[in-house]
Order: sequence, then C-alpha cells, then structure tokens
Amino acid sequence: MMRAGELRHRIVIKEITYKDDEMGQPEKSTSTHATVWAHIEPLRGREFWNAQQAQSEATHRITIRRLDSVKPTMQVEYGDRQFTIDTILHPGETETHLLVVESLG
Repeated sequence: MMRAGELRHRIVIKEITYKDDEMGQPEKSTSTHATVWAHIEPLRGREFWNAQQAQSEATHRITIRRLDSVKPTMQVEYGDRQFTIDTILHPGETETHLLVVESLG
C-alpha cells in the first residue's frame, strides 16, 4: 500500500513523437502526457539484481498512483534529470512501478 507522504517527487511523463521535417528527416517532439507525484528510488544490491532479471539496464524504480495510460515509449523528467522507461509494472490495484534508465549527459 502506497502512502501519499512517500510521493514527494513531482515528475512529468512525456510522450515522444516523430514526424518528418521538410527535408524528410525524422524530427523528435515531446508533449506532456501527465504531471504526477512520485517516489523515485535507485535500484541497488538485491533489488537491482532482481530488476536485471526483467531488464538489464534499469537504474531506478519510480512509483506513482496507478496510471494505465503510461507506455514504454514515453520518458520521465524530474527537474533536469531524464529517464527512459524500461518496464511498466502494476503490482496492485493502486500503483504503477516504472523501471527506468537514467540518461547521463
């Protein structure tokens, strides 16, 4: 069960789309899908090892209230930090876990 006090990080979930520019080259654009409160925690030790069984790259777990519209093609922003969604889990009726990879640089 998730407590509201644990959701202290305000994140923005971005939808990524590509369309061709006038030269026929794909051009990336982003739009805000949702802005929600979240709990962000780095995966380390045993949790990181378990997460590697699902996806070998996951560096953090982001927990939010259940949001079925989130897709693996979306990205998460927290301040100036960027995360790519690796895996989406719905372990209970009330929450969504995003296993993500932090973009460095």
